[in-house]
Parts: sequence; structure tokens; C-alpha cells
Amino acid sequence: MFSQEIHPHVVRASAIVTGSYVAGTVVGDISEYNSVGLEITVTMGSLDSVQVKIEESQDGTNYFQQASESASSGTISSSLAARSFTASGSYAILINPVRAKFIKVSTKGTGTATSSLVAIKAYTSWA
Repeated sequence: MFSQEIHPHVVRASAIVTGSYVAGTVVGDISEYNSVGLEITVTMGSLDSVQVKIEESQDGTNYFQQASESASSGTISSSLAARSFTASGSYAILINPVRAKFIKVSTKGTGTATSSLVAIKAYTSWA
């Protein structure tokens, strides 16, 4: 039987964003759960945007970034996906189903990092 409990994880305490991707604390081993909810709190400050990429892994070593797809004239194009936030706020992202043991969330900023902050929490559960 799978747990109905929700388990919180601090991925990234509130901190200034840099111009390069910085990974937060990896969430894992989550193999007994099938859902991960992310709460991302963004304070833009002088930034143009905050980029967040989500990666998964089965072994905790080799990570694969989420992809996005678009179709045109019968051809499906895939590219690495990152979420872009352009306003301060509290954002929620649900990843379901999860078929990975480990989830890594990384952030970077574009523009000037003055007065910018990002905090990320993850919640694992069986949905």
C-alpha cells in the first residue's frame, strides 16, 4: 500500500539568483511516490526573468531534463524545457506521474540580480 502522506522537502532556501543554473537539493529517493508538487517563490528585483529547469534520474547520477514538444506539418520537434517567470509571485507546478527516483530543480536569472530571490519547496505524495 502506498502512503497517502505528503512529504515536504526544501529544495532551495530563499537566495539570490545567479546568471548560471544552480541546482537545489535533490529530492529523492521518491520511488514510492508518483507525484511531486513544486512551490516556487520568486522576487524579481531587477531581473528580467527567472529560469527553472527540472531534471529526473533513476540512479542519482545521470539526469535528464524535461522536454517540450511542438508539431508542425506532421513533424514533432522536441527541445529541452525550462520554465520562465517574469513577475514576482508564488507559483505551483505539479509533476504527475513521476517515474523517477530523483528530481533535481535548478534556477538561474537573466538580467541584474539586485534584490532578486528564489525559494523552492517540493512535496512528494501518492496521488
